[in-house]
Amino acid sequence: TSSKVLWDKSFAELGSYLGTPQVTRTESGQWVVVAGYGYNNSTNQSGLLVIDIATGTLLKQLATGKGDAADPNGISEVNLLDVDADGNTDWVYGADLHGYVWKFDISSTSTAAWKIAYSGQPLFQAKNGSGTRQMVTGGVLASVQPTTGKVWLFFGTGRYLNVNDPSNADQQTWYGIMD
Repeated sequence: TSSKVLWDKSFAELGSYLGTPQVTRTESGQWVVVAGYGYNNSTNQSGLLVIDIATGTLLKQLATGKGDAADPNGISEVNLLDVDADGNTDWVYGADLHGYVWKFDISSTSTAAWKIAYSGQPLFQAKNGSGTRQMVTGGVLASVQPTTGKVWLFFGTGRYLNVNDPSNADQQTWYGIMD
């Protein structure tokens, strides 16, 4: 019933978000919903939305600046990582249609300090042997290696969203990289 709905909001940056919005707690103790800028979004870019779970208020949006109307972009799935094991999300990882892998740093108690890591630059870009970028549509798995504390990211390239995708014979790649 409508009396049980906390909020009903629309965010144009969500576009067609194929991933599962992630519910997590931030360093300030606030519970939030985290989602990427989906495909066919209003900005044609990739980015991240952080939304207050109680009110639906947009707390932070972090646009990557990658993508435009002629070459649209978007993120299909984000992955949360609590690197210091305190129960709060520190980093959010996502990859986009341009093959960029992004690290969003939400480790501060202040939303004003949340940012795209690496001075706003991508952590990595997937490219084939010819230097052509490779789309990442299946998300990024992030995990901390227990004996070294290093963060590993795993993801594959490719797309199976459009009518022509089944006939695409381009070689795709599976990556394992360290942050």
